[in-house]
Formats: sequence, structure tokens, C-alpha cells
Amino acid sequence: MKINLALLVLALALFLPTWLTARAERARFTEIQDIPLLFDGFDSAAVMGLGIAKGWNEPSADPNAPKTPVEELQFRREGARWVLANTDLKEAPVRGQKIVDEVLEHLGRIRRDEKAVHRAKATPEELKQYGLTKEDGCLVVAFDAQNRLLAELVIGKDVSGGEWEARSVKGRYVRARANESVLVYEADMLVPSVVATEWLDTRVLQVDLGKTVGFSLFNPTVKEPASFRKARPDVVEWQADKAPADTGAPIQGDLQQLIQKVSVVDARRFLTPLAPDMLKAKGLELDKIGLEPAEIVVTYKLDNGEELTLQIGRKLEDQPEAYASCNKSPFLFTVADWMKGDLEVNVKNKLFGPSANALRK
Repeated sequence: MKINLALLVLALALFLPTWLTARAERARFTEIQDIPLLFDGFDSAAVMGLGIAKGWNEPSADPNAPKTPVEELQFRREGARWVLANTDLKEAPVRGQKIVDEVLEHLGRIRRDEKAVHRAKATPEELKQYGLTKEDGCLVVAFDAQNRLLAELVIGKDVSGGEWEARSVKGRYVRARANESVLVYEADMLVPSVVATEWLDTRVLQVDLGKTVGFSLFNPTVKEPASFRKARPDVVEWQADKAPADTGAPIQGDLQQLIQKVSVVDARRFLTPLAPDMLKAKGLELDKIGLEPAEIVVTYKLDNGEELTLQIGRKLEDQPEAYASCNKSPFLFTVADWMKGDLEVNVKNKLFGPSANALRK
């Protein structure tokens, strides 16, 4: 008993100085979660709308006050995906990870502690020097589902080009739009682009071949679509459903290669929404670009009955591209002309073997 008591006293004697030292050390340093942020409580999951503008106009009580034209992009979150909310590519899908990496992640990490403050109250001349004025800065605005403002960030010049004592520091001068306190945000941050095409998700079709039970192809070598089917997605071999006259069984290797090759389609360019008025404004008529009727039609059928269709029309004269549309996209777009070339295969000779009558001759 005396030995146990002695050990307890010794343990307490060793623990107390260690605990006091650790407590003193903690008092000397600010923990990460204690560092104040520029936008306290910012939650990227709550952001449902974004705006990125190259400059901005200050609010004015005079509705007739002159306004400077501003290049601006607007984005809207729809469930798990993001789309453009303005420009003539409105509703086009956007790369969500790019929005996270280049915008949302930064809005939630910018510090406003003493170390980050470069000018507590910058003069108009200093704001100009750091690229943080309404003429020079990039404005990023985030809203929630109720259109409430969550963050207004002004992004300025790269730190390495300004007056900063540590030339090796990577980062940008930033500030909240509501005040003139200039901060140095030490991070690899790019100024978000206001060019719509740089944000687009160009993947217009991605077929899950593990759920595919039907495939059909129409092109100029046949009068009507040739179609193929299988009872279940896990069945390897395809059976002919509708075939050209005087043909035999499908050539499995060539057919499977084609089905796989065109199951993933990326648009080269989005041209315009397929709405008639938008097409007319662009001088595009579906019948004149080979899409009404389409020169090539590819259809995949999934085991749940869903059909995914790609239509390809005429090749462009000045680009190695062809006009195209898809039932999963509201846009007229282009695809690489090699894709059209692969689909112009001679269906009867390339995808089907000879008929029994031909073999007997």
C-alpha cells in the first residue's frame, strides 16, 4: 500500500510540471480553429449561387446614373451539379470541382488575423496599387438558397508584384468588398476567369455499359437503323434485332469496339441552346447542318428502359468538327470529326457477317 501511494505521488509530481508547460505553450500560440476568418461561419455547402465579375458598379440612388459595362459570369447550383446562369450558354453544365477548387475553398479559408493584415485601412491610392478597386479587382459573390449574401470578396494583384516584405510569399491581396482592410492571402490562388467556356463541363454523354441492353446505329449506308440487343447487361454477346437484308450474325468484336468507343462523348464546343429563336439568332438551321433529319443517329438502351441518343450532322468547313446534339443536353454542340468518321462505317459489311445464302454460293 505504501509503495502504491509513493508511486501515485511520484506520478503527480511528474505530471503537474508537464501539464503546466503544455498550458503555457498553448497560451503562446493561436490554434487553427481560433484564427478569425474573413467570412466567419462560411459554409460552402450552403452556397447556391455565385457571381464572378471583372470589376463592378457601386449602387446608386440615381437609376439613370451611367454604368460601366462589366464582364460577369453567374453560376447556379442544381442539386449536385452547377450550371451557368447567364450568357448565351445559360443552363450549360459547369465543372463543379473547378468551382470548389478555384472559388469555394478559398472563400472559407481566408484569414483576417494580425499576420494577414497588410493595410488596416487602405487609402484609395493603395487600393489601386494592390488591384482592389472596382475598376481593377475581381469580385466574387456567394449567395444561399434564399439569395442572402454569404461572401463578397475582392481579389487583387499577386503579392510578389507588390510591396511585401517576404518576396517568396505566394498569394494575393484580397479584401471584403464592405471595407478597405487589405489582407494577404497566402495561397496558390488564381483570379477566376470570366470566360464562360473555361468553366464548362464538356461531357455530354457517358453511357454506363454495365447497364446497357440495346444499341442501334443509323448512318448513310443503311435505309433504317440497325439495332442490337441482349437479354441482360452481363451477357457478352449481342444479338441482331433489326438487320439489313442478306446479313448474318453480328461481328461481335467490331460491334463491341464501336459500342464502347462512342459511349463517352465530349463536346468540342457548345454553340447555342437548341431553342428555335436562339438557333435563328446564330444563323443555324437544323435541316441545313445535317441534324433534321440527322445524318447519323446512335442510341443506347439501358436496362431501366432509358434511351440515350447522339445525333451527328454535317462537318464544319473551317474546323475539324461536326455539328451534334444529344437528348441529354439542351445545346447544339460540335464533336471531333473523327467520331463522325468512325460512325460512317459500312453497317452491312463491317458489323454483320455474311448471310447463310451468301455462304452457300
